[in-house]
Amino acid sequence: MPVKPVTAIPYMPRRDHVYEFLHSRRPADLYVDVGAASGEVSARIASDVADLLAFEPFPHNIHLFRQRLGNYSNVRLIEKAVSSQRGRTTFFVGATVQGDEPGWDDQIGYSSIGKIAPSAVDALKYYVLIGLATLRHRRGATMLRVETTTLDFELKGRVVDFLKVDVQGAERQVLEGAKSALENQRIRLLYLEWSGDPEVERRLEKAGYSIFDSVYVGSGSPAARHEFESSGFEVIDSIPLSTGQAALAM
Repeated sequence: MPVKPVTAIPYMPRRDHVYEFLHSRRPADLYVDVGAASGEVSARIASDVADLLAFEPFPHNIHLFRQRLGNYSNVRLIEKAVSSQRGRTTFFVGATVQGDEPGWDDQIGYSSIGKIAPSAVDALKYYVLIGLATLRHRRGATMLRVETTTLDFELKGRVVDFLKVDVQGAERQVLEGAKSALENQRIRLLYLEWSGDPEVERRLEKAGYSIFDSVYVGSGSPAARHEFESSGFEVIDSIPLSTGQAALAM
């Protein structure tokens, strides 16, 4: 089954249009937010669903999530990372908001780039990055041990109306841990930030899902923008990052 470009849709949707689509199709029984961060996405969709299950392992994000959604009785936050198996693993956080990044004043402590270190080599690489961040006087870079779980274990056979996955490169592990849910198509709609791993595409195709390619995000430097546009991308937006820099939506 070939990947369909977003231009196969009769109109060009805005970035994250899927959340407007969900709002138009309410009510629903179960939404799942994997990589919930500070709860921005969960807050957008919590009123449209009977139950919302969110996963986030980073303590600073958990604090912000509970501040934002603590009054929602239909939202349950599981303080674990979703992966291919249950246990414990190393979690790397490369940057956190300090309060002086443009547009992030109310998100001090937030990080959008926490990720599982998939191997000892990756863990060593992350330690080096932490050291470099320290030398550059950038606060917040850290590694910690977190609990992991799988979607198959947590869902226990429930049907998911909508699943959002934003895990900074660990998409394959999330899908491996949702093998039963995918093969039995108990996940009706999946919105996934994809880092380019072809195994992710293969698993979804094998499970019978139709895949639509959507917005890409890349460096916001002028040289990068020229390179992207020369390659045929259309830059549609500039996105502020928690590092204080900007990225391009294409």
